[in-house]
Amino acid sequence: MLGKRGIKLEDIKGIDPDLLEKTVPQPEGGNYTSYTYLKKSEKFRKICLGKGGNDIEGYGYAGTIFSDEKYDLPIFAYDIREMRGRILIVLDIKPVLQTPEYKKKYVEPLKPLFDSYNDMTATPLKSTWTAEFRSGYGIHCIAEMKNEGRVKEVFLKHLELYLDFAEKAEPVSAETRDAIKKFMEHYTEIYKEKDPGAVHTVKLFGKDWAERHLSILF
Repeated sequence: MLGKRGIKLEDIKGIDPDLLEKTVPQPEGGNYTSYTYLKKSEKFRKICLGKGGNDIEGYGYAGTIFSDEKYDLPIFAYDIREMRGRILIVLDIKPVLQTPEYKKKYVEPLKPLFDSYNDMTATPLKSTWTAEFRSGYGIHCIAEMKNEGRVKEVFLKHLELYLDFAEKAEPVSAETRDAIKKFMEHYTEIYKEKDPGAVHTVKLFGKDWAERHLSILF
């Protein structure tokens, strides 16, 4: 989809190969493989896409898109995985500023999309440590497998809207960039400290690899 928008992607250089793909045996049998894809473009400082699991039990998919520092784009973030025959979906376009102007520009346009898929939020996820970063119009729920098509659909709709934002984005002032930088430092600190996925990663791959891997995600 990014290619169709004329977005030219580049690899992010200097990443240890074992951080991009690593396979380890699971205690209960079988292997678990982590795949990480890192790209960048003119308006995106980092596009980080992850996939983890195996062919037997299935895979989970997670990713983030961070704006280049010259722009004020929100954070596109998702985590979609099958859990006990249902689908966990965390999908949001997270604001990096909280001013009325910013919310009108990037948050309010999410509401019609949220309203179109409110049937999927019948089993919502409880608000967690990520609550302060949410747009208020993200999809955070557990969906039934029969809604797998709608999960894909809502993901693509959010990505299309985010790319619409990117096409219109213009460089922002130094003052705005400073405010966003301060927010991103806080965002990164909280995620590194509280993300429960880090515990799972340590159990599978060990503390050293998990810490090295975490450092490339932001």
